[in-house]
Amino acid sequence: MKNFKPMTKQKGYISAEWAIIGVLALGLLAYNISKSEPLAANGKEQKYNDAFTTIISQARIKAEGRTDGFATFDIEDLSDEGYISEDFGDGSGTNFDGGDWSMATSTVDQLIVSSSGLQDDICARVAEKWAVHTTATCTSGTVTVSVR
Repeated sequence: MKNFKPMTKQKGYISAEWAIIGVLALGLLAYNISKSEPLAANGKEQKYNDAFTTIISQARIKAEGRTDGFATFDIEDLSDEGYISEDFGDGSGTNFDGGDWSMATSTVDQLIVSSSGLQDDICARVAEKWAVHTTATCTSGTVTVSVR
């Protein structure tokens, strides 16, 4: 049977091994932290895109067949009547950054949905996505999407 007693030449080896593992762990941690902020931004951007999609599609359903179109209801009406989640409430302070949702400037044939208080980079990306098929702008952290 072999004797497994430690050799005197290996005393510092375990410490060096743990130092290398520690450096690798810190490196991986730093890498993950650098990647987590853009992922969080992409997640928030997707939440805004989904919310705009929901509001627009449900407002179109509510306006269907109405002679007054989009002009006589707002976020609160959509929320109260179950077209959108109750979490939207009256639109005040209910977006993902604590800003507001609004349909205040909508007309009979044009739905205008806006969300304020967004971070500038997210605001720009959300507006850019919606501008492909609609009129969309980002101004001072407020995304405004207009559809007919």
